[in-house]
Amino acid sequence: LPAVVVSVEGSGAAGFFEADADDVEDLRGWWAFNATPASCCPHYMDWYKRDHEASRRELAMQSEEGGPDDVLFSVVVPITDVPAEHLAETIRSVLGQSHRRLELLLVRTSQDNLEAARRCCREDPRIRLVDPPDGGDVAACVGTGIRLSFGDYVVLVECGDVLALDALYCYAREATEHPDCDMLYSDEDVLVGCELQRPCFKPDWDPDLLLGMNYVSHLLCVSRDVLEQVDLPGPEFGGAYDHHLALVAGEVARRVSHVPRVLYHARSVPAPAEARVEPSVIEAG
Repeated sequence: LPAVVVSVEGSGAAGFFEADADDVEDLRGWWAFNATPASCCPHYMDWYKRDHEASRRELAMQSEEGGPDDVLFSVVVPITDVPAEHLAETIRSVLGQSHRRLELLLVRTSQDNLEAARRCCREDPRIRLVDPPDGGDVAACVGTGIRLSFGDYVVLVECGDVLALDALYCYAREATEHPDCDMLYSDEDVLVGCELQRPCFKPDWDPDLLLGMNYVSHLLCVSRDVLEQVDLPGPEFGGAYDHHLALVAGEVARRVSHVPRVLYHARSVPAPAEARVEPSVIEAG
């Protein structure tokens, strides 16, 4: 009996074929070599800096272009209890975008980092501090931030995470080339200290996959037209507010675009000391 039945399409071929154990091993080897090379490479950050990240020259050219600048982005960041320097990195990565037409909404969820956020608002007119009455619940606060934003598109960024400096430019270009684009997401990796690790190269839009896992995750961006048609995140969604928004927005979006670039660096935060389980010593009686 065959070990597996494989569906084949593309390159002029379509149909099924039977794969025995040797065929399966060959397929696994092909996948490991061709599908996830950077994930397996210990030098991922070298590859990213050398071949993937936008250069200073490219960023300068993007800033000078006038076409995509017609798109206004509202970047919504809930302020949480991350270290102040991590919040500062998030803000710098937003304000440093090569696409300059943006607003940054810092949404208060507690008293943490509130004074730092106020200082930032005084330093750059593109920053607004949102003080929702339901402060404390992150999902509800994000919903309030979305309602108070003015952009053609709303982008969700978690406090402490970092954007590639051409992230909004790539999204603006996609939105300009495809005016029916209502939702966008990108590839991402993990920022561990100062190192970029564990890249996640995602598939194109797959609503069935999204039902089982939040593979869209970052950098989630939704058009104003769609946001006016769907229920915004509330306290009942907890930390899954971005998954909820991707699900409901994906149902009504005319076009969902996967931008195949690593545009988002999700910061890895060590577990708190009280959450770690220390081994216990049981003395023999």
